[in-house]
Amino acid sequence: MSRDSLANRDQYSEKMYQDFPPREPSSFALELEAWADHSDVEQLGDRLDRYLQQVFESGDRRLPEIPQELQRYLDDNRAELNQIRDRLAQDENLDFGLPYDVRTYNFSTQLPKLSLPIRLSQLIMLNIIERHQAGDINQTEASFNAILNLLKSLDKNPDLASQATLETHYKHLLNLIRQLDDFPDNIPDNIKAKLEPAIATHQNTSLSRLKFEAYFYSSTWTDSTLIEGAPPIRQLLWPLATPYFNLIAAEVWQAERQLLEKMEEMDICRLTPQELLEAIPSTQWSSIDDAERNEYRFQWWVRPQQLQFALELSQNLQQINEQARREGQFPDAIAPIRSSSCEESQWVYEINSDETATIRLENIPNLISEFGSPSYKTHHTIVTGSVTGSVAE
Repeated sequence: MSRDSLANRDQYSEKMYQDFPPREPSSFALELEAWADHSDVEQLGDRLDRYLQQVFESGDRRLPEIPQELQRYLDDNRAELNQIRDRLAQDENLDFGLPYDVRTYNFSTQLPKLSLPIRLSQLIMLNIIERHQAGDINQTEASFNAILNLLKSLDKNPDLASQATLETHYKHLLNLIRQLDDFPDNIPDNIKAKLEPAIATHQNTSLSRLKFEAYFYSSTWTDSTLIEGAPPIRQLLWPLATPYFNLIAAEVWQAERQLLEKMEEMDICRLTPQELLEAIPSTQWSSIDDAERNEYRFQWWVRPQQLQFALELSQNLQQINEQARREGQFPDAIAPIRSSSCEESQWVYEINSDETATIRLENIPNLISEFGSPSYKTHHTIVTGSVTGSVAE
């Protein structure tokens, strides 16, 4: 059984190599890396993170002013940032490359430079906010398209680090959309036309990314980098222990693969946590029956569905705001309100006694409640002035 499992793992790694061979960065990516080096973009990291988090949490749409140091950076680098945005919006080939061989992926593997797409995405968001506060929305669509094309480049890699970055910035993009108003009429539909399939693709490939992570995890049991710098006696005993670790690696791969194949047939919307836990195959190695690891895996599994809920929330909120601006007040009802991608969950809209309105998701699936990230919103309260102000004007 162990020999068959190891052979199966080797076959999987070869197939992954065919699907994800090492790649050099595109010329555009190299240009962006050179620009980032001389423009000190990495030094903005914490300040960008803090400000954008304030924006995402400002539920009444009164966006906080851009800090002076960030505004100064926008002013000093405006021409280059606009050029980068325009090239991204035109879908110029952007590929940050795959600097590793999937067959030898281990603890010392060099990952793609994920900080650069993160900071570029944030800077374009910052520019959207700046222009929105100035009443200039002419470049809004180009800016959103630029971010989507920037994020699309991350979907070319199988590692969870790339996927985590992709997912986080889809979430941030949806958060930003919820905070903005006064879009030109056609922009929400154009953005939605690209955002919906992008999120659907991310959702459909989530288990394949987890399978690659399982392959990596099984390989760590025989990863010689674990003994680098270890005491001499441990390094001496390593060859003797390797056959034992090979057995563990085989069992790990078999158990994780079986579970992921079962999860492919499961319905996140209907499954209970207990039913999911009962699907975990038992092993003869207590060292790999790891409850924390299973929880970590399930957290990753449900996040794409949370991202789908975030998209639905943004779409319903957009519909509420558009109707409220036309009528000068919150409508008594929204028809049709967008249905949930989970059949037993429903989006509910209501007007509150304090002259706010709320859109929220009811009957959230049990797995989402148990393993989902609290950073994803399933409700939003809208302040009256944030939707009626533009009508009065």
